[in-house]
Amino acid sequence: MMISTSALVFTIGAGLGIGLALSCTASSMTMTVTSRTVSAAKRSVAMGAVSAAGSLGLVIASPLAQTLISTAGWQMALIGFLGLVAVMLPAAIFAGRADRIEIEKSDDIQQSIGTVVQSALGHSGFVVMAIAFFVCGLQLVFITTHLPNYLSICGLDASLGATALAIIGLFNVIGSYGFGWLGGRYPKQLLLGGIYIVRSIAIAAYFTFPATPASTMVFAAVMGSLWLGVVPLVNGWWRSCSACASWRP
Repeated sequence: MMISTSALVFTIGAGLGIGLALSCTASSMTMTVTSRTVSAAKRSVAMGAVSAAGSLGLVIASPLAQTLISTAGWQMALIGFLGLVAVMLPAAIFAGRADRIEIEKSDDIQQSIGTVVQSALGHSGFVVMAIAFFVCGLQLVFITTHLPNYLSICGLDASLGATALAIIGLFNVIGSYGFGWLGGRYPKQLLLGGIYIVRSIAIAAYFTFPATPASTMVFAAVMGSLWLGVVPLVNGWWRSCSACASWRP
């Protein structure tokens, strides 16, 4: 990304490179580790707590990124975040210890990837959840990618975008843990549907009226409460579904 001179090279770095990195880290990996280390009864709450802790990084990273970009340029901001990556590396050592935990074995675990995909596509719950993730990606990635530029177009200070993302991260701590707790007591699919519906209403309301600092802060708080609350619900739902157990390759 730093040395790119064309849109193609930048897309390879920002899209392909970071995309592959996120698939090996981020919430998918932390939820897998969490599910191996806690009992089924506490799994939903534990996943919510881990997701909440992870969102604290957004509270720090957003203002830090905006400060570095404003004072030293976006290339130096990337170098600064490479330092954060180095700090995170030791976490992989601790997370890797989860591999030593014995898990229940079954005859269905050893399957080809083709069989796994075929089984998944034949399960209506999985198909619905996969389609819902298109909505999830649209709602979340759109905000993180385009909200700062939208605020600039509206004539608002660029720092407001970073502040909004920080507020999203802060309220996500409450939302993630809260939905993890609720997921252990109420149907997870209903909670997921409710999150997507309320998100859509919040986005429609925000972009219907002129953007102001006050409306942006309220919007950020609402979206933050619903931000990654889907993570413990989706993972908990997947784990609790007996049909899903045969999908693991």
